[in-house]
Amino acid sequence: MTQTPFYVYALKDPRQKPAKPFYVGKGTGNRAWEHQNEVSDSEKSGVIQEIHDAGFNVLHTVISDNLLKNKL
Repeated sequence: MTQTPFYVYALKDPRQKPAKPFYVGKGTGNRAWEHQNEVSDSEKSGVIQEIHDAGFNVLHTVISDNLLKNKL
């Protein structure tokens, strides 16, 4: 069985110096960037909208990549 590697990422607010993480997640593929297209009532979506309304883009930082999920 082949496992798909995943990564851990942070979404950061560029309005602050240094940019402050406001969300940390785990994903594969383009997951870290998909949040910007999701609309919900979550706090995360609210912060993303505020960043966009201020004329900025969310910063994405991959914290660790090429990880495999081990089953115990």
